[in-house]
Amino acid sequence: MAESADQITQPQPKPEPKAKPKKVVTPAQFSDEMLRKYAIEFFGTFPSGTGAQFQLRTAPDSSGFPGTFGPWLGPTGGDFYTDPNGATAINPAHADGVADRFVQYRAILYSTSTLAAPNISSVTISFNVRPASPTISALVAISSEAIVLTTVDQSINEDEIIVSMGLATLPTVEGLVIPTLDKPGTGTVQISTIAGFAPNTQIFVRTRARNTADALDSVFSNEFSTFTLANEPISVGSLLVFGTSFTVSWNPNSNPAGTLYEVSLSTDNFNLNITTPVVFSDGLTGNTTDMVSLAGGTTYYVRVRARNQDLIETAFSAIFSTATRVSPITGLSGTGVGVSSVVFSWNSSGPSAQYRIFSATAGVLLATVQTASVAVTGLLTNSTFSIQVEPFNAVASAGLSEPATAFSQAAIPSALSAISLSSGSISLSWNASANPTGTPFKLLYSTDVFQTITTTAALFSNNFTGLTTTYVKLAVGTTHTFRISAQNGDGLDSPSIDIATQTFPGTVSAVTGVGLGVSSIAWNWTNSAGPTVEFYSIVRGSTGIEIATTAATTFNDTGLLPNTTFGLRIRAVNLTGPGALPAETTTHTLAQPPTATAIFVVFIDSITVSWSTNLNPSKTVYEVERSTDNAQFSLVAASAAASLIDLNLSGGTTYYYRVRAFNTPGIATDFDAVVSTFLAGKIPEPPIGFSARSLSGGRIHLSWTISPSTTVNTYNVYFDSGTGVIDYSVLFASVSIPTTSFNTVPLSIGTSYFFGLRAENEKNEEESNIHVVAAAVAIAAPAALVASIRAPPPGATIAGDHITLRAGLDEGTPFDVSQILFEFREVGVGGWTTVAAVDGVHPNPAVSEPFLTHWDTTGLTADGSFDLRAIARDGSGVDDPFPPSVRVRVSNTLPDVSENKGPGSQVIKRVRVHSFTETTLDVADGSGRFMLSVTFSSAATTGTEDILRIDTDPAFKPVFSSSFSPTGLISQITLESGQTNLNAGRTATISFSHLDKNSDNRVDGTSVRVDNLRIAVFDPILNEWILEIPSSISSKDETTLTGTTPHFSLFAVVSPAAAGLSEVRIYPNPFRPNNNIDNDGKPWTVGDQTSGIIFDGLPPSGEIRVYSVSGLLVWRSPGPTAGGLLRWDTKNGDGVDVASGIYFAVITDSAGNKTGGKLAVIR
Repeated sequence: MAESADQITQPQPKPEPKAKPKKVVTPAQFSDEMLRKYAIEFFGTFPSGTGAQFQLRTAPDSSGFPGTFGPWLGPTGGDFYTDPNGATAINPAHADGVADRFVQYRAILYSTSTLAAPNISSVTISFNVRPASPTISALVAISSEAIVLTTVDQSINEDEIIVSMGLATLPTVEGLVIPTLDKPGTGTVQISTIAGFAPNTQIFVRTRARNTADALDSVFSNEFSTFTLANEPISVGSLLVFGTSFTVSWNPNSNPAGTLYEVSLSTDNFNLNITTPVVFSDGLTGNTTDMVSLAGGTTYYVRVRARNQDLIETAFSAIFSTATRVSPITGLSGTGVGVSSVVFSWNSSGPSAQYRIFSATAGVLLATVQTASVAVTGLLTNSTFSIQVEPFNAVASAGLSEPATAFSQAAIPSALSAISLSSGSISLSWNASANPTGTPFKLLYSTDVFQTITTTAALFSNNFTGLTTTYVKLAVGTTHTFRISAQNGDGLDSPSIDIATQTFPGTVSAVTGVGLGVSSIAWNWTNSAGPTVEFYSIVRGSTGIEIATTAATTFNDTGLLPNTTFGLRIRAVNLTGPGALPAETTTHTLAQPPTATAIFVVFIDSITVSWSTNLNPSKTVYEVERSTDNAQFSLVAASAAASLIDLNLSGGTTYYYRVRAFNTPGIATDFDAVVSTFLAGKIPEPPIGFSARSLSGGRIHLSWTISPSTTVNTYNVYFDSGTGVIDYSVLFASVSIPTTSFNTVPLSIGTSYFFGLRAENEKNEEESNIHVVAAAVAIAAPAALVASIRAPPPGATIAGDHITLRAGLDEGTPFDVSQILFEFREVGVGGWTTVAAVDGVHPNPAVSEPFLTHWDTTGLTADGSFDLRAIARDGSGVDDPFPPSVRVRVSNTLPDVSENKGPGSQVIKRVRVHSFTETTLDVADGSGRFMLSVTFSSAATTGTEDILRIDTDPAFKPVFSSSFSPTGLISQITLESGQTNLNAGRTATISFSHLDKNSDNRVDGTSVRVDNLRIAVFDPILNEWILEIPSSISSKDETTLTGTTPHFSLFAVVSPAAAGLSEVRIYPNPFRPNNNIDNDGKPWTVGDQTSGIIFDGLPPSGEIRVYSVSGLLVWRSPGPTAGGLLRWDTKNGDGVDVASGIYFAVITDSAGNKTGGKLAVIR
C-alpha cells in the first residue's frame, strides 16, 4: 500500500468451516473528488489448500446513499483477488470511478480439504486519491543557460513532481523529476534549478504531481515561460580610429540573432562622465557600430551589454579604451609665474594627448608632459625663453607648433624704506632685487590703504627705473601707504610691496588762550597738523620746556600766577615724530580781585586807600573808584600800586571807595568790598622827629623833620609854661617853612618845659595832634654828658615786639659813657619805668655803641601816648640830672614804625615813607653783630606813600660761590609797593656799622678781614651774588661798610677773593707765638680767627703747600681756599707743631699758576 493512502479496516466474522463461500458486502463512504484507486487487503489463516477470493465494486453518491454499483471486479487476470498480502495488481478499472464514493467487497472462501478451513481475521480495503496538481509560482532565468523553477505542493499523497518543458507552449515531454519534500502536507515551496538551455531563449514549463506507488499523476499544473539571460558581449575593440570617430565591435558570445545591444561611452573610465550613444531602444542587434562627433585626442572608454527578451540586461562587457587622434597645437603662450620660471600653456590637443616640449632656440627636447602646460624653471629674473610643442598620443603625432616666447616675472622690489623728511615730503628707496637694469617700476600711494584713494606717482609706461624717489606736497601729518611693483618684459606686474609711514605733523593753527581764572588759561587750537596726530606737546614758551601732552585740541593750563603773561608753543606729534614748533602764543591769566581794601590813612585833605594785591604781580593795574553817595562812582586813578592817596578832598564829606584789578589785556575783576570814611577836612599831617635840647642860659633848642603834607607853610609851637600841661590855645612860636628848628628865649632856670608842635597849611588850617611832644629843662649850662632818643623818630606812631630804642649823644663822647639807661612813662598815668630789654643781646642799660635796646610794646595801652628818655652815666657813675624826653604813640593802626622779631636773629622793620620827605631808617639785627642804616632822598618812591621794609637775617639765603668769603651778614630791603628801582636815578645809601667792635681787623665772629669788605647784591635772574654797587669801608662807628644802590634787593657783607696770586700775603712773618705780642703771632686757637699763620689775598680756588728747606712736604691745605683767606695751625701733616726754622710756601691757583713765599717760625 502506498504511504499516503488512507486505510479503512473492516473486521470480518470468521466463516463457518466447510461452508460455501459467502459474499459479504460492507458499504463505506468516500469523497467523490478524492476517490481514485481502490485496493483490498485481508488477513487470516489459510492452511494449505485453502484461500479466499475477493471482488470490489463502486457506486456513486446518490443523495448520501450509494447509487448504482458497478460490476464486481477483481484483478485483471482472474477478476478476483487472492493474495492476502495485497500483492495482486490492482485492476485499472478501480481507478476510473471518478464520481464513486461507495465501495463494496465480497469474499469467497474455499478449501480443498475438509480438514482445513481458511480463517479471515480482518479485511482491509485501501484506496488512493489522484494527487492534486502543484502550482508554479515563479520561473526565473538565472543565467544564459539555467532557470529556477519555484513550485508549491498542493497534494498530500504525491511522491514526486514531474517537470515538462519545451520551446513551445503546453510541453508534455517529461524532464526534471523533483522528489517531494513534504508528502503528507501541502503548501511546501520547492525551488529547483534547470540548466542546459541556450542564451536568450524562451522556455515553457508545466508540472504534474505523481504517486509512484499507485502510478497516479495529477493533471498538468499552470504553465510558466521565461527567457534565459543573454550572455555578456566579449572581445570589445575598435576597427577604425579617426580624429572625431571610431568604429567599435564585439563578439555576441553565443547570443542568438536579434539580441539587443547597448553601447556606453566615457572619458573618465565611467566615473562621472558617462554617455550612452546606443541604447536598447535603438534596436541594435549587430555587433559593430560607429562612435561619432568625438573630441580629438581624447581617450574614450567603451563598454557593451546585451538584453534578453524579458528586458533583463547583462552585465557590461570588459571596458575597452581607445584614443582619438590629437589636434595640432593652438593658443600657445607663456606667462612668467616666478622670478625664475615661466609657464607656457596651450589649447588642449585632447585629453589623451601628451606633449613634447622643445627649446625653440636650441631645438633640444626639454620635457614630455601630460597636461597642456609646462613650467620652465631656472631662468634669470625678467628674462625671455622660447619653446615649441609637439602633441601626440598612442595613435599619432600632430607635429611641432610655432615658437612662443615669454619673460620670467620681475622680482618683488625689496628693502623698501620710507623716511619722512618733513610735514609734506617722504623719501622712498628700495632694492631692485634680482631685476636687471632697466626694469620699470610702478609707484602708487594712498591715504586710506588703497581702499578708495589711490594716487599714481609713476606708471610702468613712464619707464621709471630708478631706486629712489621723493614725494613732495603730501598731506601733512597723514599716514601714506606706498606700494611699489616691478614689471617684466611682457608687461606682467610683480607682486607689490607696501610700506606705510606718516609725514611729520603740520603746525597747529588758530591757537587761542582765554584766561579761565586767576591761575588757569584755557587753550584751544585747530588740528591742521594732519589726521595721524597722536598727541600734542605743550611747550612753555618762556622756557622751551614741555609741560604736558594731550590728545585733545584743548588744554587747561593750571597752577599759574595771577595776571601773568603765559605763552605756549603747541606742536603735534605722531608716530613719525614731532612737527615744527610754531611761534609762541601768549595770553594772560585773570587778575585776582583785590582784597582787604581799607582806609589806610585819613588826612585833612587826603585819604589813603590800601588793599591787598592778593598775589597779583607788580604790573597789575588797580582801578580805584570814589563815590560820595555809595551809588554813583567815578574813577579816581589806576596804577600798579597797592594803595592810593586821594588828595585835595573836601572836608565834612563821607567818601566811598571800591577797588578792582585789571589783568594786562584789560579784563577787570570784581570790585572788592566798598570801604568808606568821613573826612573832617584838609588838615596837614603832623611833623615827626620832634626833640628838645637844653642850651645854656635857660634856652631850649627845638628841632623836627618836615610834615609829609605838601600844603604845610607854618609850624606852630606850643608849651606848658612849666605847668606840665601844654596850652594849645596860646601860640608860643610860629616857624615858617622850610625852617625846622627853633630856639626859645631864656626860660626859668631849673624848670622842665613840655613843648607841642603842629603843622598849619596855607588855609590856616592846623592839625590837632597831641603826641608830637618833647620836653627839656631850662638850665644855666648843659651837663657834660647828655643823651637823647634818636630812634624811634620822636612823635611817631609805633607798634611791635622789638622796637629799637637808640640814643645819641648831644653832649660828650662815647668814651665818656659808662651806660645809657632807657626809661618810659605813660602820659598822665605814672612815673618813669625802666624799659625791659627784649633780650640780652642789647641789654638796658646799653654799655657800648651803638647805644640801643629793644622794647616790646605789645603789652602797652593801645593807642596810648608814652614819653621816652635816655639817661647817660659817665665813667664816675654820675647820671645826667636833666635828660630830655620825647613822646611817641603806640598803636597798631597805621603805625609810622613797626618792628618785630622773626625766627632766629631775624628782625622785620617796617617804616612808612613819604615821597615828599627824606627817609632815614636804621635797624639792629637780632644777633647784635651789626646795625643797618638806609637813607634815601625825597621823590625816590613812585607813590606818595610807601612802606620800607628791612629783614635782617632773612629766611632766604642764597649760597655764595667760592669767589666770596661770606660774613653771615645778610639783609633784605624792599618797598612793599613792589617798587625795586628808585625814581629818576636816585640812589639809597646802605651802611653796615659796628662790624669790628673788638678792633681785631676782622668782622666780629669771623676770620674775614674788614679792610677787604664789599657789599654783594643777589641777582635773581643770574641766581648768584654779584658786586655791582660801589662800597667802601671806614673806621666810623666801629668799622662801617657803606654803599649806594639804585634798587633794593638782598644785600650781604662779603670779602671777595683775589683775582690772581699777586695779592697773596702771609702774616705774621716771622711767626713768634710765644712772645706774648699779638702782632707777632698768636698760638693756634680754633675760635680765634687771628691765631696761627694767615694766608690772605688768595684766589677763589687753590691750594697751599708748605715745604722744609730740604724740600720735604710739611703741610698741605686740607681743601680749596675760599674767600681769599686760610689759616695754618703751624702743625705738620701728623698734627705735630713744626720746629723753628725757615719754610717755603707754594700757592697754586685753579689754573695751575703758582707763587711762593718764605716764612719763619720762631718758637
